[in-house]
Amino acid sequence: MNFKKLSILIPVFNEKHTIELIIEEVLNSKIPSGLEKEIIIVDDGSRDGTREILKKIEEKKIPEIKVFYNEKNMGKGATIQRALSYSNGDICLIQDADLEYNPEEYQNLLKPIISGDADVVYGSRFLPSHYARVLYFWHYLGNRFLTFLSNCFTNLNLTDMETCYKVAIGPLFKSIPIRSKRFGIEPELTSKFSKRKFRIYEVPISYKGRTYLEGKKITWWDGIKTLFTITLYWLLNDSIKKEFLNTKRDLLEETPAYQIWLLKKIFKFIGEKILEIEPSAGNRMFFLLPKEKYFAFTFDEKYYQNINLRFGSKKGVEIFLIKKLEEAKEKINEEFDTILYLKDKNFKFEEIAQIFGKNLKKDGRFIFKGKIDDLKNIKKFGFEIEKIIKFDPLGNFLLSLHNKIFKEKEPCLFFKMLYERFLFILKIFQFISFLSTERIYILKKI
Repeated sequence: MNFKKLSILIPVFNEKHTIELIIEEVLNSKIPSGLEKEIIIVDDGSRDGTREILKKIEEKKIPEIKVFYNEKNMGKGATIQRALSYSNGDICLIQDADLEYNPEEYQNLLKPIISGDADVVYGSRFLPSHYARVLYFWHYLGNRFLTFLSNCFTNLNLTDMETCYKVAIGPLFKSIPIRSKRFGIEPELTSKFSKRKFRIYEVPISYKGRTYLEGKKITWWDGIKTLFTITLYWLLNDSIKKEFLNTKRDLLEETPAYQIWLLKKIFKFIGEKILEIEPSAGNRMFFLLPKEKYFAFTFDEKYYQNINLRFGSKKGVEIFLIKKLEEAKEKINEEFDTILYLKDKNFKFEEIAQIFGKNLKKDGRFIFKGKIDDLKNIKKFGFEIEKIIKFDPLGNFLLSLHNKIFKEKEPCLFFKMLYERFLFILKIFQFISFLSTERIYILKKI
């Protein structure tokens, strides 16, 4: 994938002794060729002279640097959220201003993303590295305990959840709502990266920790609040901003458990050469790849950026942004053994079959989720019904009921949390087929 810009986000609070040095080190840091550097500094209401130093740096008009100021102290989480809102990078990297973390590590941190292997990279202070300052035992133990607890809730095997160095693909990072104002941002991001099923890597980094006399700010009370944050975001699946969703179903489709359940129903019918129409945020691609060939068409620019940056560099994968379904005709001359349309209600079976039917080889499958008004049209377009799956009858009934009662076009966050936590009950009630308004048609090309 061709990444063009790196946004380095630097939250600053009372760092007059280190701010000039860290900016100089970031400016001089080496990054992979072809990447442009963007440095976004947000001062979080500093009162020690840091703000005055930043104003002098602004006067130098260094093109890579943008400086913003919070009127009052908002906390690290709120400051990073603001920095992220000003970023334009294909990749975003968080850098503390205290010199504990060395910008010389950028090359290693960026490598897994540039190579197409990772969506997110953590710089771990606890993996073997060149050097690390020896400091507080209880602080170290607290970090390891919080990471262990976070891993229990997220089912990850991180060694350093609390690290400052978190690097992520820009559009993916910006799609995550950040609620924590202070240091709770670390477990919150970790939980949401996990829930979104992002590919997370760790790389070892050097670390020059500070003492409290030297300006270290995190305290035992932040550790207590971290325990609460870990539990909260395990219960609450608040992992994507609403503006990154297009339909009421997208919110549920971001739930990995929902995707796994859906794909288990149809997996045996899916081949090695896939054409998918409207892949949403790309969660199905995450579970289905690698494949010999995977073409996907999307109509949403945000989804296109997300999917293309995540999977565009993978062998056999091609992502297309189109305005009308008819545009796809000109973009493919390939033959596939599987066509997937699992979006529900945006397009009719007849529309897709007419455009893409010729691209499906004999005995290939067209897997269509939705309603087919006239079953006679199936044979008319050269298909026969292999199987009809009545999917998630109770969930669909409850979703329709919820929307009627609350007069909402999409499920609320609370509904999503209940849906995710009690999915096993929905699976038990699959036999209530008369409640189901959703069908998955497995159609075979004849």
